[in-house]
Amino acid sequence: MLTIIKKISLNRAQIQTLLNEVERTYPLEACALLLGKIKGDTVEVTDVLCSQNVRTSPVRFEVDPEIVYQAYKRAENEGKELIGIFHSHPAPAMPTETDLKYMESNPYVIWLILSTLNRNLAAYHWQRGKARKIEIQTLEGGS
Repeated sequence: MLTIIKKISLNRAQIQTLLNEVERTYPLEACALLLGKIKGDTVEVTDVLCSQNVRTSPVRFEVDPEIVYQAYKRAENEGKELIGIFHSHPAPAMPTETDLKYMESNPYVIWLILSTLNRNLAAYHWQRGKARKIEIQTLEGGS
């Protein structure tokens, strides 16, 4: 992603999938990978790939390496990109110091964070040396 990303778009069904994963895994952190396409300054999510948190932790997450491999393979086969990482926090929907470290080392993806305290959902993208909050556009529909 060389462009400055201003928003991420998901449909209601994709958001519900993420909420369901959070409920299913609570009190552990939930995690998922997001596939999609970049259109101008918007990242459009096409697929949500939920993953087991291999850390089995309520405050840290790690996506199953097999899910990461399958995500890249699927994205390549379908002409998409791995465009985002989702996880939940037992805190406000803001990147932690650990998140910031990984965001800086992988500035090409959006980080979507859901707070289990209040169900706030926020998105961040590493731009110009820091995590910047971007707009979440919720689309109708989905499958």
